[in-house]
Amino acid sequence: MADVLNRTTKQYLQSVNTPAFDPLDWIINPDLSGVLPQEPNSIYWNIAGDVVTEMTPVEKAVVNAAIEAAQTTNNQQDAIDATTVPADASNAGLEGIQFREIVELFNKRDNYIITRILQIQSALETVQSTGGNAANRLNTLPANYLATNTRTRAEAITDYTDDINAGNADT
Repeated sequence: MADVLNRTTKQYLQSVNTPAFDPLDWIINPDLSGVLPQEPNSIYWNIAGDVVTEMTPVEKAVVNAAIEAAQTTNNQQDAIDATTVPADASNAGLEGIQFREIVELFNKRDNYIITRILQIQSALETVQSTGGNAANRLNTLPANYLATNTRTRAEAITDYTDDINAGNADT
């Protein structure tokens, strides 16, 4: 029985049957005195041949930056995934529910504003169509004041998730 360390994943296993582990992929009975006990986290270990050493502070900073970048990407994907209601809503999680509610609130507010624009536009068209001096002055107003297309909830979610996926929500 021996201890082994995977050269790629840095997985350390103790008391294993060594014939089951290929020496090209595993270091048999590695000398970890250069890393233990000062650096127990194997993500900060360098492996060159059969020698295991601790990373320098600069190398550790590079590893940490990569971990942070991956976490940001995961957070963005989690936010996108949260917009999809699972079959079992109890698995949605509080953050997913909160995000979906925010999207819903923005969509309701957006549709409310568009409805108000339609009402104002209709009132102005009525004033414009009436005779007299006021109508003559208002005839110079355009027939359309603002775009009045509403969007569905799914379209709103797509717009917001595209913004998150592009990283705009994290800036």
